[in-house]
Amino acid sequence: MAQILKETKLIVWDECTMAHKEGIEALSKTLRDIRENNSLMGGVTVLLAGDFRQTLPVVPKRTRADEVKSCLKSSYLWPHIQKLALKTNMRVLLKGDASAVQFAQTLLQMGDGDYPISYPIFINQPDGKSSKIIRTIRSYEEEVVKLSKLIIEEITSSSPRLMTQAVDIGRKLRHVSTVENLITY
Repeated sequence: MAQILKETKLIVWDECTMAHKEGIEALSKTLRDIRENNSLMGGVTVLLAGDFRQTLPVVPKRTRADEVKSCLKSSYLWPHIQKLALKTNMRVLLKGDASAVQFAQTLLQMGDGDYPISYPIFINQPDGKSSKIIRTIRSYEEEVVKLSKLIIEEITSSSPRLMTQAVDIGRKLRHVSTVENLITY
């Protein structure tokens, strides 16, 4: 196997975004050792293919932060990788199917976080009946701000002494740009 790796000119690693960064770093170290070449990947051209909008590496019994830390973008190799983005879905283009084009565009919008998501809300009314409202999320930030305003209204209407806490929450929310930032407070 070492002889094959010494003679190799190209390695293609598909779905690299789901691989733990240590696997890719180990490949680089192994190639440098076998080929006696201190260049990245031992001087071999390595084509890493994947979509970062898909699944991160699975790290059992760890937090989301651990998963993010284990991905290729957290590797010391990342700054040395030349990034190329494919813009045209060839399968859709060659088929010429209008519904496939729409489906591909919808997937891209969802991956970019630009696609509105609808979900039902059930509201219990004083008479015991409930009504269903369909809400559309345009952005998580918008939802966090709306939810925080409702919470602050509830707190301030139930107890004046809780007003101080509500003001503190409001002050923090002015600086929140994503749900993840809110969770760190």
